[in-house]
Amino acid sequence: MEAFGPPEILRVPGGWDLAMHRAPPARELAPGRELTLPSESRSYDGDGEFSGPVPLLLLHGFTGSARSWPVAQVDRLARQRKVLAFDLPGHGSSTVPPEAVGASFESVVDDLAWALGSAELGRVDLLGYSMGGRTALGLAVRHPDRVRNLILESASPGLATADARTARLADDRALAGRILAQGLERFVEQWEALPLFDSHSHLDDETKTRLRETRMANDPAGLAWSLRVMGTGAQPSYWAEIGGVIRPTLILTGGLDGKFEAIGDRMAQALPHPERLLVPGCGHTPHLEAPKAWGRGVEEFLAHRDAHPVVKGRRS
Repeated sequence: MEAFGPPEILRVPGGWDLAMHRAPPARELAPGRELTLPSESRSYDGDGEFSGPVPLLLLHGFTGSARSWPVAQVDRLARQRKVLAFDLPGHGSSTVPPEAVGASFESVVDDLAWALGSAELGRVDLLGYSMGGRTALGLAVRHPDRVRNLILESASPGLATADARTARLADDRALAGRILAQGLERFVEQWEALPLFDSHSHLDDETKTRLRETRMANDPAGLAWSLRVMGTGAQPSYWAEIGGVIRPTLILTGGLDGKFEAIGDRMAQALPHPERLLVPGCGHTPHLEAPKAWGRGVEEFLAHRDAHPVVKGRRS
């Protein structure tokens, strides 16, 4: 069973193909739902007809794809709103920009913002995990008109100093070279053995198998490109900008992920409209390790924000 349907391919200005997936709607919007939503929480189709609450867009982490998200929880969310997922460049069914284009982290962010307009999605509620969370934050900083609410799972605004970014970029490029030299299977084995994923030892066999299959379905050259262009070393630091992110933001981390718990706490102190969710008993991937708690937290945050949107930096 899959959470999302087959990809719809969008050729973006950067010259690469972006795969967009839609979750099948579980049911029609309840009658009268439009009347209970403030105008800021409503979404309209290309004909100007009310189509439900603002859509939710999911952005996966490194080595993932639209298949990374928990099926049951996506299905629950799709009962309330449109739910979509992008395959980030070099992952799933998305390609990478041509070498001649000279793509950067922020040019990819700009391509994603263009795609939202091209697909007539307008504003979205945006949920990103890890690399997807860093990308989501870039969208909120560079294209705030495209984001209504923001959910950052195990994410970071980036490395604060140029020296730290330079060192990390060198490490990311070296890892990209090893992927190409050693092959995908060896890389995935090494990636899964990182201390960051120690808590995955408690995952059930079905989830472990699906996670491995998703990773192995990626193209080694695409993953290597992603490390060089979308990795932590290539990402600009957004620490100075997050104070201007006026969108309500849920910072979600696992209780066993001390590094990202500390980063999340610091982000929550800097954001104008933060909410904080610490999921106990799991590490870097709450959506896999504690999917029910993750789904409940996302659902409650969005329901509250549907009823009480922030308009021009002020709560309605």
